[in-house]
Amino acid sequence: MKLYSEYKKVITEKIGKIEKAYFTTFNMDIAFVEKYILPPLLGEDIPDNKFSSEDLNLPLMGKKSLDIKFFYDANNLSSFDKNTLIQTYPILIKGGVFHPKVIYLKGEKGTYLFVGSGNLTINGWGRNIEAFEIVDIAQNSNLENQVLNFFDSVFILAGLKQRRTIRDVTFENKIDFIYSFQKEEESTFLENLNIDNSLQIYSPYFSDDLDELFKKEQFENIKQIDIVPDLIENQKIRLKQLPEDERVKFFYCEKLKKNDKAVNHSKIWISDTKYAIGSYNCTKPALYGKNFEASIVKSYEDKDDFLLYKCNEVKPEILDKKIDDEDGILEDEDDRFTSLYKLTADYNDMTLSLDRIDDINEESERYILLPSFSDVVSIKDFKNLLYERRFRIFKALVKNKLFEIQDEQKRILYKGFILEINVKQTNRVTDSAETLDDIFLSFADAKNPTEATILKNRTVDINDNDELTYKRKNRQISINYFSMFTGFKNLNKRFNEIENDDKKLERFCYTSACSLEVTRQIIKTKIESESLFLYLTVLELNKLIREVNKKLDKDKKMEQLEMNLKLSKQDKKFIEEMMK
Repeated sequence: MKLYSEYKKVITEKIGKIEKAYFTTFNMDIAFVEKYILPPLLGEDIPDNKFSSEDLNLPLMGKKSLDIKFFYDANNLSSFDKNTLIQTYPILIKGGVFHPKVIYLKGEKGTYLFVGSGNLTINGWGRNIEAFEIVDIAQNSNLENQVLNFFDSVFILAGLKQRRTIRDVTFENKIDFIYSFQKEEESTFLENLNIDNSLQIYSPYFSDDLDELFKKEQFENIKQIDIVPDLIENQKIRLKQLPEDERVKFFYCEKLKKNDKAVNHSKIWISDTKYAIGSYNCTKPALYGKNFEASIVKSYEDKDDFLLYKCNEVKPEILDKKIDDEDGILEDEDDRFTSLYKLTADYNDMTLSLDRIDDINEESERYILLPSFSDVVSIKDFKNLLYERRFRIFKALVKNKLFEIQDEQKRILYKGFILEINVKQTNRVTDSAETLDDIFLSFADAKNPTEATILKNRTVDINDNDELTYKRKNRQISINYFSMFTGFKNLNKRFNEIENDDKKLERFCYTSACSLEVTRQIIKTKIESESLFLYLTVLELNKLIREVNKKLDKDKKMEQLEMNLKLSKQDKKFIEEMMK
């Protein structure tokens, strides 16, 4: 994984502390991103399991969280098990695809740009044959302005900006960053290549009618077009028919082929004076269509330096089956998402908001399928979810951040990740207890009550009434005054043992399965109940929170629960007697 080695080298040796990290990709494997791409940015090792990914979340929380964003084609998530708080943004290009593979890394010591052909997948970074150009960007340079203009366009498509920032740029430099989309009559990319007599193309994908493509104005004066394709089974090309254009010749580079399964996925264009490395395939959608593409274009002096390997001319066979077409003619348009939605979970007040990025009003009813819910929620009813239901959704985000938009026939119109914002250690709970039963049993069940050993023996079901039920292999316990008071007694004892140990105190308060924050949130969902038991539970909880806050930093202090409980006259009399 040479690309991965270079990626880590730039982060650890050249740019210093990360300030911004932006990634664009066509296909994104979120599991690969979280396991390999994210840890170096945070100065961490590769997680050994999904639970250790919680450690990666700490730098992604709060006001001082790192500015890390991932942008991908909305139709091309290859996995859905998202464990971290990284911000992912889908891009929907109607009639085309979002195809650039760009990495922008800005640190306190410098800024670097990666542009190439590899997607954010294990194939793109470790199995395929890919080409990347890595560039050191001088601060406030013309090149950096070109890159920032690119991300302005990306941010607008992702719904993060409304207007572009105007940055003056020039082209025809020794090195330029070229991007284009929705250019149906011209090719910005080819214009910047300064093609004269000859052209060499490395591309795995081609428009079916290359003869028609090469009749375009930018190809008219070329005397020779050498193509190095990815050959399936060492001889078959992804084309329905070979071109009749006599200028076109195909070449096979044996040294580029690692094995029969490795795909030569690189996209390299070499003219008489310039070469380009990026995402442009030799297709009409890439060069003249609506695809969003990007490439580095550089001048060179000796063309022999860019004949990567000695190639032999071949006459490829036509591939008799369709496989892994990346960005050619969109034959399966009906199977693609046509709308783009953003569902945001705001931890400040535990609210959920749904936005449609393409600003088109819904003509018929739409429904949302959310984490922890066995049924769908009407968009009309979505804003009226009770706090208890919203709390369950926020807890479920630890395990499942995926949401779906469906129509009345339950057809999936869109699928993506919920965007989590304003996340802090003080308002987010990890994989944890769900009920007061879990909480009080855990307090009495272990030497360290925050370990919640009972959770290891629990399976969770969601029944038809949208209720969470639990099956345990071990003993049950009914909530009563004795278990509650005994639990808080044990919890206070544990706090006294670890109050001077910052790491243990943080786990006690926020990150364990039955932390004090988990306890607070669960009790909050029941706060309107007419219950003396719950009233006394809140008293005990607030008493402990006051003691804990004496040991916490200002930005980590916990909120007490308000006493809004309705008590009977008999209960009030009992409380008055007890308080004397």
